[in-house]
Order: sequence, then C-alpha cells, then structure tokens
Amino acid sequence: MSNDEFVEKILKDRYYLPGESSWDDIAKRVSMAIGDNTKQRMQFFDMIQKREFIPNSPCLFNAGTSNPLMSACFAIGIDDSMESIFNAVKMGAQLMKAGAGVGYDFSTIRPIGAPVGSTSGIASGVISFMKNFDVMIEVVKQAGRRRGAAIGILRIDHPEIREFISCKDEEGKFSNFNISVMITDDFITAVKNNETFDLKFNGKIYETVNARELFHSLAMHTHKTGEPGYLFYDHINNANPNRHLGDITATNPCVTGDTLILTSTGYIPIVDLVGKQVDVWNGFEWSSVTPALTGTDQEIYEVTFSNGARLRCTEYHRFPCIDGEKQLSQCEIGDKLIKYELPVIEGVRDLDYAYENGFYAGDGHSNRSHFIAITNIQKLNAREDVYCMTEEKRHQFIANGILTMNCGEIPIFVDPKTNGGESCNLGSIDVSKFLAPNKTIDYQRLRECVQLGVRFLNNVMDKNAYPFQSIADLTLQTRKIGLGIMGFADLLIKQGISYGSRESESVALGLMEFINTTAIEESMKIAEESGCSYPAWEGSDWQKRGIKIANSVVTCQAPTGSISIFANCSSGIEPNFSYVYNRSTWSSGEKRTTTLRHPLFDTHLQTLYEPDEIDQITQWVFNHGSLAGCPVASAETKRLFVTAKDLSLTQHIDIQAAFQKYVGNSISKTCNCPSRTTVEEVEGAIMYAWESGLKGLTIYREGSRNDVVLSVNTETKTDDAIGNPVVAKILNGNGRILPKTPRDMFGMVAKRNSGCGKLYVVIGEAFGDPHTILLKNKGGCSAMTQALGELTALALRWGIPKWDLIKILCGIRCDVAKHNKNSDGASCAAILGDILRDAFPEEEMPSKHEGNQTPPAPRIVSQNKCPECKRELTRSDGCITCQYCGWSKCL
Repeated sequence: MSNDEFVEKILKDRYYLPGESSWDDIAKRVSMAIGDNTKQRMQFFDMIQKREFIPNSPCLFNAGTSNPLMSACFAIGIDDSMESIFNAVKMGAQLMKAGAGVGYDFSTIRPIGAPVGSTSGIASGVISFMKNFDVMIEVVKQAGRRRGAAIGILRIDHPEIREFISCKDEEGKFSNFNISVMITDDFITAVKNNETFDLKFNGKIYETVNARELFHSLAMHTHKTGEPGYLFYDHINNANPNRHLGDITATNPCVTGDTLILTSTGYIPIVDLVGKQVDVWNGFEWSSVTPALTGTDQEIYEVTFSNGARLRCTEYHRFPCIDGEKQLSQCEIGDKLIKYELPVIEGVRDLDYAYENGFYAGDGHSNRSHFIAITNIQKLNAREDVYCMTEEKRHQFIANGILTMNCGEIPIFVDPKTNGGESCNLGSIDVSKFLAPNKTIDYQRLRECVQLGVRFLNNVMDKNAYPFQSIADLTLQTRKIGLGIMGFADLLIKQGISYGSRESESVALGLMEFINTTAIEESMKIAEESGCSYPAWEGSDWQKRGIKIANSVVTCQAPTGSISIFANCSSGIEPNFSYVYNRSTWSSGEKRTTTLRHPLFDTHLQTLYEPDEIDQITQWVFNHGSLAGCPVASAETKRLFVTAKDLSLTQHIDIQAAFQKYVGNSISKTCNCPSRTTVEEVEGAIMYAWESGLKGLTIYREGSRNDVVLSVNTETKTDDAIGNPVVAKILNGNGRILPKTPRDMFGMVAKRNSGCGKLYVVIGEAFGDPHTILLKNKGGCSAMTQALGELTALALRWGIPKWDLIKILCGIRCDVAKHNKNSDGASCAAILGDILRDAFPEEEMPSKHEGNQTPPAPRIVSQNKCPECKRELTRSDGCITCQYCGWSKCL
C-alpha cells in the first residue's frame, strides 16, 4: 500500500462526510466554512489543498457541518464537591462524543481521609473519583472515530501524589488516562538541597516527606511505565502573558494582612495567624484552620457592605451570595450575602469597623441571623501581599465581621465553580515544504503561510461551536491560538543536517523565532483592523508593553499524528521513529503486507547504493529500528537518517528547549530512550529539562510497560530490536491461558440475518481482544451455533491469530444461506468472521517456519497495541500513533 493509498484509506474511514471523496473536497468544505470572504476562502483552500497548512482533526471533521465543534482539546475545571465532579464527568463525555480530548486537574479535590462537612464523613480522595472518569472515557467513542483519551494532572504537593503516580502500575487500570505531575520550583529546590517537602491541601499539611525520595519515586514510575509526564508550574506561569488574571493552576489569593479574623479568642489580624493552628468561626460553628500567605504583590479592591464593614481583598476572592458563590469580579452592587450566625465571645470595644462596634454596643452577643448587602466596590491604587486559609467544614470564615469564602487551589483558566475551561485551537505548517532550491528556508513563502494560518485560526475562534458557555467564556477571554509546525525532521534531512546536532538546534531556534514573530505581527494587524485587542488585554503583559494584539498567545507545538500523515511528513518537531515499516491490506480474505521506506530515505538509498545493498540496509533498519551498527550503511547515511532511539535524552531536551524559547504555549514532544536507560538517567533528564526552561516533559523508555506477551520472530534479536511479531498470550504453569476471564467486560451486540433466521452475536472484550463469544440463532441448530461461538472464543484465547480464524470462518458455505436472499453471509460462521474482521482488525501475519526448523525462543515485548489493527504503537510528538493504520491518541 503506497502512502497515497494509505492516506485515502484513513480519509475514507474517518474524515469524509457524505458526498466527499477527495482531499480537495475536505479542503473546500473547511475553507468555505472558515473564510470571511471569497479571496480569503481561496487563500485558505490553496494552503490546505497543498497540505502546507492543516488544522487539527476536529476542524477537518466538523467545519461546515451543523455542529462545527473545531477545538482539539478542552480543559474542564473541577470543584471540590460531588456535584462539580460528576458534572465534569458528564461534560467530558459530551466533549469526547464530539471528537475532542479532555484535560482534568484533580488538584482541587480534597485527599482521601479529609473531613467532609456536609456529611460529617471523610473524603474518598482523588483516585476513587478518577475511576469514574476512566470508565466514562472507556465507553465513549470520540465521534465514532477513535477511543476517548484524557490527561489527568495532580500537583506535586497534593497529599495523594504517591497514589497518583502509581495508579497505572496495575495492568488495565486507568488505561484511558495519561497522567502528569505539576512540578514546582520549591520542590526542585528541596530535591537539590535534600530537604523535606510538605504535602498539603488548601494550606493544611497532611504529611512531610523527603523530597529526594519522592523525586526518585517519580522517576522510577516514569522509567517503568512511561508515566507520569511532567509540567513545570513556575515556567508555565512565568511565560503567561495574562498573569493579571492569576496563575495557571495557581493558589487563589485572598485578603490583606490587616484583615481581622474571628477566632475563638477574639478578632486577630490574619498576618499574625500565619502558620498557627487556630479555631475560626465558619458562620455556624468553630473550625480548626492554619492561615497562610497565598499571594504576593496582588492588586487590591475594597468592598463596602450595608452594615458599614469594609474588606480589602483580590478580585478573585469569593463571597457566599444568596444566588450562589461569586468572585468579587462577578459581584454587583446590591448582591446580598447568605444569612449566618455569630457566636458569644469576649472582646474589646475599640474596633475600627462598624459591625464590631454595633456588635458590642448591642446586647453583647449575637445569635440572630444577619442579611448583609454589597454597597460599593472600589479598585485601590495599591498592591499588597494577601493571605487566606482553608476551612474544611463549610469553606467559610468571618473576616472583618463579614462571612466570606475560604481560598483554595483554583486554576484561573479552569473555573471549578462552573466546570469551565479553555479549549485548544490548533493548526500546523509543514515546514519541509518551504525549502528554496539552494536548501535554505524560503522565508517569504513561509511568512505568507504563517500570516494566513493566524487568520484562519483567529476565524475559528468566532465560528467554533463551543459546547458549554463556561468554556466559551474562558476561551474567548484570552483568544489563544496555537500555530505550530510539522515536518521538522524531514526539513533537516533535505538540508543535510543531522537531527540532534548543534546545527539542528540553531535551525530550530531561528525557524521558531521567525514563525512566532510573524504570527505576533499578524495578530497585531488583526487587532488594528478590528479596533480592539482580546477581551482580557487590559492588565496583561501585552498592555504593559503597549502592544495591541488580537490573541494573547499565537504559537503552540501540538501533536500532529494524523495531519502529518496527510502531509506525508515527519510528525511535529519529532525525529523520525523509523525509516522502514510495513503496511497491510485485506483482499479476498487474504492479508497482504508491503514493506515501505520513508520517501527521503528511499531516494537516498536509490541514489547511493546498489540493489543488494539497499535490501541489506532495509532489512537491518526493519529489524533494529535504526541504522546504528549497520555494516553496509555509510557514516554519512547514519549521520543524516537519525531515529528517535539514536538520540540521548539530553539531545531530545536540547531540541525541545530551542523551540520552547519562541513558542508561546506548550510543546508536545516525547523524549524516547532505549530500554537500557536507568532510573538515575531519568532523574537527570527531569532535572535537566527544568534547568533548560521547559514547560513540560514526556519520557518514554523503550520496553516500558511490558506486559506478559510473546513475540515469535524469524531471528534472534537484542532487547532493543524492533521486530514484526505475532502476539500470543503466555501460558501459566498448568498450561492454562492467561489472562483469566474478567468478572466484567465491555462488549458489543450484533444482529444479523442467517439462512435460518435471526442471528444474535455477543462478543465480550478483554485486554483489547475478543474474549467471549455467544451466538443465538432463531432457527437452525442452536447447539451448533453455541459450539461455534465457544470454540472460536477458545481458539482466540489460546492465541491463534484472528486472521487465520477469520479466513476459515469466511470460507464456510451453507446451502440454506445460499438460497436465502436475506442472509447477511454465506453461513453463520462467515457472518461471525465478518463481524470479527470489522470489529477487531488483525495484526501482522507471521513468517512461516520451513521444514522442521525450530522456532526461536520467544521474547517479551510491549503490549501497547493499536486498538484498531493491533499493531505496536509508536510514542512520539506527545501522541501514541499507529504508523500502520493511522490511529492516534494525544498524550
């Protein structure tokens, strides 16, 4: 199968809408939907049709349809409440159904064992709730095209961090989640200095651990399973142009240091309570808290209330209003607070606030309800440090005589209260197509493409169908777009530059600087034409620099799994994973396999080598996944055609760091490393990534997450070899097949017409394969159909290849079915074979052993199999991708 045929198969299976039959049809539909006028539509069509720029898959799926949801991924906020958690599950299901990926930050959920004031019970914790999200993802299929995927994030200082990083150790658990840990500078400092580190939630310390031991545990799990990945909290926020809105995944700042807090011993300034455990009044009862410094140099507002009280706080401070909790920025004059009680306490009379004076001038106590309204909100010309606490029973406390909400970990760009969050709007330029005849980059053509790409993505912002208003509000507030690249590795090959060399880093730096600068200039032109910047511009870094711009962020290096296949180029900024691979097709019940070479690699070999040498080099790369050690290939060939496994972790990180300097948002890249990589080397890579200024890091060690499977090859291979295995399950000591039948299985039900009547087929799925088959025939021999189902399932559990069984089943003919025009197959067996072939596409056909030759010893390989074709998956560009059928999933 050629690459063009392969692309056509993917488009036909997943992308074409009714009436479409070519890439031109998709390009026309998308450009017509996104362009504002005839000229712009023609420009958009031209760059998409030439595959110089391609938007993310949801845009290709949905542009020009009745539901134009064109965002690739969404962040959903989660508040620390049952209602919010399960609303986030529901929202995630709806988003994945529409074809999007979802990100969750679970840091806002209280840890296991924490008290729950509403029920007087204890919390079940983050991991228990993650199970609900994982089940949801498993059963929701994204737009009928691919299985759902999500990323789960937890802060390094969350009390459940150790349970979180080990949650995927057991096979099959949380298989739909990619997990990442948010690392802070404080943690890195503690690791370097061999200090202790506090695990805390909302200011309360649950445990103090050795930082180096926790760091080693992180690296050990990444070494073992490829997870967790890492997000560097302070690097992300230092580069955030909208810091006036607050930190991304940041502590919500609260009240000024002179605020008087009602404690069991009277009113005390919160600054004097920092680090001390005290009892405060939550409006109904006493509750133990530990106040803390939660923000520095924050803008301050003063709120005046109908009882004369005043409170100085940030605009993100929350109040319990009668129509729901509100941030100060959402409050209006006249908003009323909920009623609450005050205790009988002893105190002094000379308080500065009217409420306290009235309190003591009355009957000396209060056990009556109060109903207080906001009368004025004023932004002060002042910046101060701010403080807060976590009150775990009702999340409230009394400040200056006013009932107010406590502060917690609130991602500003993910609103837990509304389950809102930003969405991703992505598109990529194939830079390998912008090369001048002298092998230099054609910057004039590239400039024009960048300018059009920015306008395309900016248009998508306004024509996108946001599934929830809370997501639309946050997305349009900052109007971030993510223009990125693909084809970088191919560009280097065309220029004669080795990926991972210092020269390649210079190319990355210069290329991304040009793209980012050009994109910013074009966004500034859009702002000038429209007469306005993005809504949250005032107070941003852009505003402080005097730059009016339509989009707060313009560049992002996103995964390009499918669209790089369409462009016939290398994925994102990744090195090529391999230069030789197999592609397979079915024809007349037979599976036909073709060995293909990367086009640039093929041209190079055809130019410099003899046919027999080409065969030897091709076989070497196919067997080993790399040219390293190949006795036939020249040093120049090895230098130029570098694969992911040829690079050190340091080289991977250096390339990413070069791009990161001029990428406004994050970068999706996988740092692949050989199986011999040690835990200590992983530790060094994490630290080096932090020192290099990366915002995130993904490490995948070859052979990690090995499951118990066998690979039978036609020759003995080293641990690092890449083979073309037939996968079969291992036997246990008594000869029985593993794994055992699960108690619960996902499955499918199919109804067909057989020669004898209705045929019902139920297939239970376990570990990605059919495990149990039940057949029920309304007519004919029920015993034979039952035996057919059970024997087929047994054969599959024993590891007999599906292609072999399908070939036999589809070849069975039945005279009754032959004479029944309503029959869906030539026999009951043939119908079952068709269903298996459609539902569970098979992996590669094994090589045959001739004569009495003894097969070689099996070796353990990864069971990271494609859910569609069951071939081994490739981890690169922040995605897992199948290079055989095109299936992909974002990490």
